[in-house]
Amino acid sequence: AGKELLTIIGSNSYLCQKIRTKPGMFSSLPLSLTIPRLLSSTASASSSNGVSSAKASSAACTVLTDIVERYAATNADMLAKILIDELSKYDEGASKGQSKTERSPEHDYPMISSNALCAKFTGSWRRSLLENPARESNAYANILVEIGNIMFQIPQSSVPLTLFGAIVGDGSDIQGLLSKNQGASCHCEARIFRVTLDLLELSLDKLKKSTGTSRQSLPTPNLFSRLSPLLLLRRIPSSYFRTLHRILIGTRHQSDNKRAVRMINELSDFLVARLDVETKGHHQHITFTAEERQLSAELAARCLPFVGSRKQDVNENLEVGESLNCCFDRVCAPAFTELLESRFGPSDCSMEETFKRARAAVYAACHYVSVAEDNENGIGIFGILAFVLKVISIEPTDNQGNAYDGHLIQLQTGCIDFITLCLISCVQRQLQCEQDREGGSRLSNGPLVQELSTLNEVKKSDSTSTGSIKTVRMALIEVFSL
Repeated sequence: AGKELLTIIGSNSYLCQKIRTKPGMFSSLPLSLTIPRLLSSTASASSSNGVSSAKASSAACTVLTDIVERYAATNADMLAKILIDELSKYDEGASKGQSKTERSPEHDYPMISSNALCAKFTGSWRRSLLENPARESNAYANILVEIGNIMFQIPQSSVPLTLFGAIVGDGSDIQGLLSKNQGASCHCEARIFRVTLDLLELSLDKLKKSTGTSRQSLPTPNLFSRLSPLLLLRRIPSSYFRTLHRILIGTRHQSDNKRAVRMINELSDFLVARLDVETKGHHQHITFTAEERQLSAELAARCLPFVGSRKQDVNENLEVGESLNCCFDRVCAPAFTELLESRFGPSDCSMEETFKRARAAVYAACHYVSVAEDNENGIGIFGILAFVLKVISIEPTDNQGNAYDGHLIQLQTGCIDFITLCLISCVQRQLQCEQDREGGSRLSNGPLVQELSTLNEVKKSDSTSTGSIKTVRMALIEVFSL
């Protein structure tokens, strides 16, 4: 009966309503039968207008969500493979520009890209797998890890990364999920902790295989196999890593805390090796491309805590001497110190690499400002600002034979970009705070000076509620109210 209903799904409104209320009626059918038909129904309904098409699409999405909930924990490998195989067929037809009449019957798929098709239902998958206490806690992590594995197996296909990105989203809804009642919040937080940790472990394993475990290991000639673990990590929303950091640094205990600290510190070692910002003279043993260096700088800002934590803030599950590596200590401070201690002049043959490391550190700081949450420890912003102002104050030598003037100007440009991003971020955060205070009403665009004139009062009100810790929002406000 389920098989017969599957063939006529979307044919009438009454059937669609019944399917939405009882999506489990298809659970006994094989995935190889249900998933292709449900995807086709969703795609066909998306290409049509009208109430009936919307109901058909809703019914198909409801059944797909039920299937993912049921199979993600126990058969995630099979589920991920069938989903990616079927989604790839939509991109094949679209990439060839074939119309429906030009395709053979076995390739008669509606003209819709896999990206657009994923957007129809993956949001409900994410919310259900994170929020539903009736489902296994490892379901969300399992399906994403299996999709990641397939991405490494078929690097020529963009569909696995598309599906992965559609499921995790951009992280904008995570704060809403975590701000619900305490029980639901802890439930969701634990699953985010689990998926972030499992994806980090998968990426580290691929990094080891592609570049070796030491700085002297020769990288594999296949560039994408070296980039793909970094691309996977960048696709994980920064809010996932922020949740991971809060659990490790705060008072909430997880059984995998020590494992998480070890992997974050291991990741920092890989990123530092690609940026070559700690040990002078080692960069000649291994060469990384500009793309790898850029991705590594972004990931240092996204995946690592930006500044270290006080000893009294560290989770008591960690052993003595065990702490989280942070972006400022591992990436920014070594590069900045090296540059400021170096002499400017053509006789110093290491200055080009010194400037390159400093630019990478400033780029990481710029990326951090754009992804940092308001309540993070913002003390690192003052350290970056001190270096930035020092570099901007340096005068070029006006010697056309000095090749380092060009490197200095490039670094100064990056420093100016950092100040600009801080200003933009400060105003955006203030506007968002005002909108939240006004119940989400849209503010009129007042003069920038007027917006900045209110920052001192905001700084005073924030400082009374956060104690001695200076948050990112407070730090930005203080910078532009001096």
